[in-house]
Amino acid sequence: MTDRNADLIQIKLYTKRLFDIVKYDVNASEYHFVMLLLVLQKEGILNGLLEGERYNLLQDIRYKIIKSNSKNSRVYERIWELFEPSIARLNRVTLLEIISLLQEIDQNIIQNSFADIFDDLLYKHAKYQGRTGSDYVLPTEISQFLSNLIELPNNAKIYNPFAGLVSFGVYGNENCHYLGQELNHNTWALGQLRLIAYNRENNCELLQGDSIENWNPREIYSENIENYFRFHDENEKFDLIIANPPFNARISERAYFTDSIFGNIIKNCEQFVIERGIQDLTPNGKLIIIVSNGFLFRRGNEQKLRRYLIENGLLDMVISFPEGLLFNTVIPFSVVVINKYGKKDRDFVKFIDAKSAVENTSLREKRLNIKALEEIIKEDFTSEYVRIIPNKAIVQLDYNLNVHRYFQKEVEGVRLNQFVTSIPPQKKFEEKNGKFVRIRDLKEDRLEYLIDLKGVEEIDFSKFHGIQKISESCLLLAKRWRTLKPTFFKFSGESIFITADIIALQVDESQIDITYLINELHADYVTEQINSYRLGATIPTIAKDDLLAVKIVLPSLAEQKAKTAGLIELSETIKALKAQNYALDYGLKSKNYDEYASLKHTLGSPRQNILSYADVLISYFEKDDSKAFLEVNDNFNQELGLDLLLVFKAIKSDINFMSELLEKGEKGLILTDYEIETLPLREVQSMISQYKKISHKFNINLFPIKDENKRQLGIGINKALLRVVLDNLISNAEKHAYTSKDSKNQMIIDLKIINDEFIIDIKNNGNPFPNNFDKKKFTAKFSTANSQNGTGLGGYDIDRIITYFGAKWDLVLNEEIFPVRFVFQFPIISLS
Repeated sequence: MTDRNADLIQIKLYTKRLFDIVKYDVNASEYHFVMLLLVLQKEGILNGLLEGERYNLLQDIRYKIIKSNSKNSRVYERIWELFEPSIARLNRVTLLEIISLLQEIDQNIIQNSFADIFDDLLYKHAKYQGRTGSDYVLPTEISQFLSNLIELPNNAKIYNPFAGLVSFGVYGNENCHYLGQELNHNTWALGQLRLIAYNRENNCELLQGDSIENWNPREIYSENIENYFRFHDENEKFDLIIANPPFNARISERAYFTDSIFGNIIKNCEQFVIERGIQDLTPNGKLIIIVSNGFLFRRGNEQKLRRYLIENGLLDMVISFPEGLLFNTVIPFSVVVINKYGKKDRDFVKFIDAKSAVENTSLREKRLNIKALEEIIKEDFTSEYVRIIPNKAIVQLDYNLNVHRYFQKEVEGVRLNQFVTSIPPQKKFEEKNGKFVRIRDLKEDRLEYLIDLKGVEEIDFSKFHGIQKISESCLLLAKRWRTLKPTFFKFSGESIFITADIIALQVDESQIDITYLINELHADYVTEQINSYRLGATIPTIAKDDLLAVKIVLPSLAEQKAKTAGLIELSETIKALKAQNYALDYGLKSKNYDEYASLKHTLGSPRQNILSYADVLISYFEKDDSKAFLEVNDNFNQELGLDLLLVFKAIKSDINFMSELLEKGEKGLILTDYEIETLPLREVQSMISQYKKISHKFNINLFPIKDENKRQLGIGINKALLRVVLDNLISNAEKHAYTSKDSKNQMIIDLKIINDEFIIDIKNNGNPFPNNFDKKKFTAKFSTANSQNGTGLGGYDIDRIITYFGAKWDLVLNEEIFPVRFVFQFPIISLS
């Protein structure tokens, strides 16, 4: 093992111990002060602090900062002012323990590897905060890649608005002059400390300020430390502007009327940075910006901006990155590179698909392979992951810069619009209600593709807009989501009604067989074409014209019918086998049922008694507002942190839940007895949030769904079975993860949408699973049975239930902060 590797191991051990000390006194969002104390220790400012009488540690530290000879003393004073309230919340013994531990670290390691120590603490701090604490943190690999993407001469000037943790300052050319700007005070402070940790404070300057309202700041002298670092040139131009602005963030009304290149209103940060940045580049300057993919294809002012870039030959490169790389969001993103006047060939744009340079490091966590991507970018010719596209081709696509459009594989086939015709919308009709077909009503089956109107809801149209009446046989395709769900409607006198997210097409059956067409629309080569056209991260959508441009392999009609005949025959054989298996299974079920019915009957009386008593108590306490009851309830609440009435309601709810399982279960859970229904995500979230109201040995922190479309989205589950899964996880944590109740015991439940999946991510910071334990052992029957009344069926049931839902899940063990983590992935269903 090299000395450096040994040092890094020591670093990780010390940083873990630091946070283990701190976590019992302050919230994770306040751990930032540890970085300040670390820097002060490195500078020697904390030396001697533990010697002699220590009446007021905070005053002593402040005094040592003021009296220090450090060139950064003014910076430390300001940061101390920001962080002192958090440090003051520490127990005095805890603060002494932290300082003592910092002074234990080998000073040679501190001096030789200080940047590594600092960054290890910094990224741990972000992880401890979870999703909400990582908005300002850019993964190291992405920061390093973008910092080296442009080769800059010595003494080049760099401007970095929305600087966050100044990654582009610490990873860039050491001989360049860097000016960063960050709005958040605490992030500004951490950025200053990071510059010092990397010894970059001499040629890097970081301002605290709003990059929108004070773009390219030209500060005058001020006693205020935020304005202490400044550029003096009032007409400052930059060789590189590099930015990671918040995605799709609207800027304030005061900035709406900032002069645009076209005299239009600028309304979001991405557009603002590009338009203002171009103006502040040197003649050979470059601009690098991380953007949401929506910027690449949205119409309006952003399309006009893209047109300006193409027509003036300014756009150099667009790099597309897959989802899951950023800490604060799971959506895919892109990097746009603009070259003002130094571009060699102004008539072409290089498009890069970076997915091959992204590695999966663990479940749903990915990492950029910098060297692999740099090799791809060096290619000056068309390859699997590179396209050199002439500007005129981009013009023909209405200045759409969606990278995947330019990576379509050539298909030998016929465009869909050659044998289907869009049905003109019939939006005026006399009916006030009727059969309303939504995306959820469309079919996923290659052979059972006819829509059954018996299962379609009849609704009142007064609550909906843009409804279209269909009174002829047609093909129905979903324009939203990642599958077309091709379905055929055979008109037999009863009309249907659809909205704009479904397209209705007449099919020329003299050219193509319906069954053949449905099957081809499910084929991989068609799916690849569709994916290259789809727009949007959360709810992917395809435009009608793009959909009709998809190519289908079209043999003769006789060949089509021969192919579908074989598929139908195979399907019938499978159905016959399933029927035989069902008949055998039914005989076994009948035998078990008689025995189970006896047990259910025996338990019926005590179940009913408990329910009756719970009802009586709830009724009594709901009516009784006497002083005696309020006093009892208050004492109960103070001692256990619970409302007595809620306890009785929870008892009733649990008994009802047990009754539901008894009514349907025989030997264990017979999953097919539980009907799967589509439950809106907001209801799923509400159901999960109820667990926060129950007392546990741990606190449950719920990160709700951020997506504004959660009212339109759902998943296919059964509520009773989902509760079995959640109860198992809560119960396991209660029994095995924690030995006693403590405010620092945390279970995190993170709900999020990634593309077309709904994720429930549940993790806790309790005791880890035994060594050599894995998902296979967890899901084996009786593998977790123990003396604490564990049956060993919990993991087995979780696996069966999630599989029954058509979902996926994984068990992630021994991560550094949360050693036990369950991740469930449910396919999203549109409710519209």
